[in-house]
Amino acid sequence: MTIEQIAEIAQVSIATVSRVLNNQPHVRAEVRERVLAVMQEHHYTPQAAARTLAGQRPKVIAVFISETTATIFRNSTFSNLLQGMTEACNAKGYVLMVSLDSANRADDPATKLLHGRSVDGRIVIPNTINDPLLPQLIADRVPMVLVGKHPLLHHIVTVDIDHFAGSYQAVRHLLALGHESVGMIIGSLHAPASHDQIEGYQQAYREAGLPIHPALIVTGAESEHGGQSAIQQLLALQPRPTALFVSSAVMATGVLRTLHEAGLRIPDDMTVVCFDDVPTAASLNPSMTSLHQPMYDLGTTAANVLIEMIEGKTPSSENTILPISMIVRHENDECCDEEC
Repeated sequence: MTIEQIAEIAQVSIATVSRVLNNQPHVRAEVRERVLAVMQEHHYTPQAAARTLAGQRPKVIAVFISETTATIFRNSTFSNLLQGMTEACNAKGYVLMVSLDSANRADDPATKLLHGRSVDGRIVIPNTINDPLLPQLIADRVPMVLVGKHPLLHHIVTVDIDHFAGSYQAVRHLLALGHESVGMIIGSLHAPASHDQIEGYQQAYREAGLPIHPALIVTGAESEHGGQSAIQQLLALQPRPTALFVSSAVMATGVLRTLHEAGLRIPDDMTVVCFDDVPTAASLNPSMTSLHQPMYDLGTTAANVLIEMIEGKTPSSENTILPISMIVRHENDECCDEEC
């Protein structure tokens, strides 16, 4: 549907439809209701050009992050992600609006504002595959990009990093060092990335011809306390693992603290690889081998793909996957396998 067709069906002028879209005055209540009813009936998604006819409203992209503000501001990966999105939007003349924490509460004022038709497109970063906001946003038919692959929503355009390859690369590296018992600490199984990370871990084990022990894979909250609780479970195993793969830097902080309190040295007593290459990974003594996530590039890619959709272009791919690289920092962690 176009703004002209809406005007024809509602039997009003194009200028009246534009005033309704921009919520301007001087439109009779009965006329406004008739225009809105036609839009709703025909699932009308206003194009950016049509919505700026009357007031030259800025082109707006809304970002929904279903995480608590405490988690977001403690995690540098989110700041890199948002920086990439912001700079990509600025370059194309779009304004980025962000909804933190309240994204799952439909009655929240910020969510109501961004959930309405006053935005040109949406980037959604869910923390679970059951995020209750997703069905509502999909029903609106406003252009949308999902950050993170969803196992059920195959028709949604997504941008993600290669969690499977990253996990596989890290565990394969640890096995190549001679470790046969590698513990894995990940977040909730409801997180979109967790299953890909487990698959990567298991694939590395299968290729090495080693048995997979489910007790070595432990889940926990995405927090320092969650990391502490998870490593305590692994340390209680007999025999305990000799190496660890931790899926997030915030969990790794709790893991390292617990290992230190237990008198275990890294990497002499326990080799640790972290999924996030945060600044602290290099500054630790000893420094920690980690996987570099291109979060800035993920942000720019998500924004640019969405802008293409808003402007009527078809994305080159419905599922864009960015690669991950591993940074080896322990001297005695040098892998003899050239493909590591």
